Amino acid sequence: MPAFPRRSLVPLALLMASAPLLVAHPGHGGVSLAAGAAHPWSGIDHLLAMVAVGILAVRIGGRGLWLVPLSFLCGTLGGTLIGFLGATLPAVETAIAVSVLALGVVIAIGRSPRLGMACALVGAFAIPHGIAHAAESGGAVLAPFAVGMIASTALLHLLGIAFGVMCRDASSQRPIRWSGALIAVSGLALMAC
Repeated sequence: MPAFPRRSLVPLALLMASAPLLVAHPGHGGVSLAAGAAHPWSGIDHLLAMVAVGILAVRIGGRGLWLVPLSFLCGTLGGTLIGFLGATLPAVETAIAVSVLALGVVIAIGRSPRLGMACALVGAFAIPHGIAHAAESGGAVLAPFAVGMIASTALLHLLGIAFGVMCRDASSQRPIRWSGALIAVSGLALMAC
């Protein structure tokens, strides 16, 4: 069995290290497309969940490669709309941490869920992310904020897909499973915060 190419972890490590905050929700505001685009990058909780969605999409393959991320994007947009309408979610940070944990576990166990189940799972997990984005929008106008947020979320999914494809091309599933374990442990750590 060939050795695991450790350099394949470099993009994921750099992405995770780029998060300046442990969580993405301490009061940053803005009223623009840029504020929406910046928010998904501002916390490790969102980064991990969105990259995990891309990795999961690669695990499922086929139509899942685009349907799984699309489900997350739709759930995030729905949650954002709900949040802009004034709804809140008690323990939203816990819900986000649970999403990180669950996505990591699904990736780590090495068995891909059926496409419909995966889409439902990521769509449901995306709703608290959207509500949190809306709560931290700082009074932004919905349309430009949402466009920026969805574009950045899609880019994070693409990074997860790229990582998953790079690891899939290795002769073993260990890199993907280990990344899932790392994401799951991070979710546990987020729950403890």
